[in-house]
Amino acid sequence: MVPHPEAYLASATCVATFNIDKQIRYRVADIENAFRSTVVSQAVGTNVADNAPPNIPRFTLQSGQKVISVSQVQCQMDMNFAEQRKTFDQVGAVVRKNFAGFWAGVRKLKSLEEVRDVGLVLSFNVSSKKPIPELSEELYSRYLNIPSLGNVASVGFQTGFTSLDGNIFINLSVGTYEVREAHLENSMHDGGQIFLALDQMRVSESGVEVKWDVNSKPLVSQGEITPEDIDDVLFESLNQMLEEHNGDFFSWIE
Repeated sequence: MVPHPEAYLASATCVATFNIDKQIRYRVADIENAFRSTVVSQAVGTNVADNAPPNIPRFTLQSGQKVISVSQVQCQMDMNFAEQRKTFDQVGAVVRKNFAGFWAGVRKLKSLEEVRDVGLVLSFNVSSKKPIPELSEELYSRYLNIPSLGNVASVGFQTGFTSLDGNIFINLSVGTYEVREAHLENSMHDGGQIFLALDQMRVSESGVEVKWDVNSKPLVSQGEITPEDIDDVLFESLNQMLEEHNGDFFSWIE
């Protein structure tokens, strides 16, 4: 399937979950060393209480548009590509390299027996000059088979699949998106809360978003230990799906 010429990778997220580690806040040096090849940054503590929910990050490391967060139960790396507006062919090697570096860092912190599941999420956007209701109507007519209750105002759907070998979970989400702009003056920020009226902000871009999520959660239910090459397995699986199907959801967009 030939991809839409204007389909760009907006973001990539890599996640690895593990058994709860209430001592993670004492491992700042280990965390910095583990991810040094991926994010050149000091770990910044979030100063949350020990009894806070375990999924809240205890440390973050940031370098440019790349952020790694570490909680008591997971490590996550977020990469923002939206401003580059590049295709997956152009930045796929960057995603692959960073995913491999992230996974290598996780393995320095946790044994394979401690890791529960690993995932890779990619979000693709294609902007359109059509208004959101018109794009939503097109999505509804193409992909949904449910009774109409009136004029279609918005559409978003999510479908999960298990790979044929039963080892990978594939989650596909399709919907519309909007990018809104706001300008904040530093002098206006007095340290208190900032409230933004989203409906009053200018829409600088809108279109269709397709999000692919591949992860190893089925292995958990099977009682399997996470494979050492799970990053290769997930990336290659997702890359194949992108080549075969990603263009299906963008080819009709004008």
